[in-house]
Amino acid sequence: MLVKFNFNSFKYKYYNNRKEHNRVEGPSLEYCDGSITWFKNNKIHKENGYAVEYGNGEKYYWVERINYGEREYWRIISLKRFGAFI
Repeated sequence: MLVKFNFNSFKYKYYNNRKEHNRVEGPSLEYCDGSITWFKNNKIHKENGYAVEYGNGEKYYWVERINYGEREYWRIISLKRFGAFI
């Protein structure tokens, strides 16, 4: 899954102190078309649901910059929470 960004269409952008896309309490990037993307330390990442949602409602699940199908994503998250995922 290739995620394409139109960097001129941002409504909000959030960074950490190292100028990496990062935000814990909400999406790091919010687009004018309603799309949202979560990042952790400049990697597309979210551990409690989809990390990318397009304005049309499509949702994609990412952990450490790797895209997973929804079922595989929840398996990875479950393993990660119990210390079996590196």
